Amino acid sequence: LGSNGSNLWQIAVDERHAKVSGIPKRISRWTDTRCYPYGVSADGKRLVCSKGLLQFDVCVAGIDSSGTISDQPRRFTLDDRNDCMAGWTADGSAILFVSDRESTPRLFRQRIDQQTAEQLVTAPGWERSGWGGAGIVAPDGRQLLYWKRPEGVGASSQSRELMLVGMTGGAAERGLVSPNPVG
Repeated sequence: LGSNGSNLWQIAVDERHAKVSGIPKRISRWTDTRCYPYGVSADGKRLVCSKGLLQFDVCVAGIDSSGTISDQPRRFTLDDRNDCMAGWTADGSAILFVSDRESTPRLFRQRIDQQTAEQLVTAPGWERSGWGGAGIVAPDGRQLLYWKRPEGVGASSQSRELMLVGMTGGAAERGLVSPNPVG
């Protein structure tokens, strides 16, 4: 970080000895921006990050068989709204992200090979716990878990409902109600 923003860097790590080995390599050449790396796809072939200052975008870069970032990160979300990484589908074929493209932040899914996204969660009351805290993909990869603020009279401002929605979208189901969830 600095007055010119932040960038992605890569450095080899000797996992056996838990030590850095090699010289840092600059991957991106962004100015006046901040970069928030999120994670690597399950197959280890793609890295995803959010970058932004006044507007967040999701960017994707390839990772080769040696674990080296193989290309310049490219902008993945092509709208002019805030988009922030939330997770990968289990098979690594699509990215889940939070976007305010429809005014209120909602969760979307977009396949790696497509330029448009589809809204995944349509339930009223869905909320993010900060940009990037949108939900968690279940271990089987078939559902997404996320927090929702209960509706109606008597709904505590502190309570939340843990909701489940299929990775293909559709109606969400309530999993449980927590009077004061952590996070």
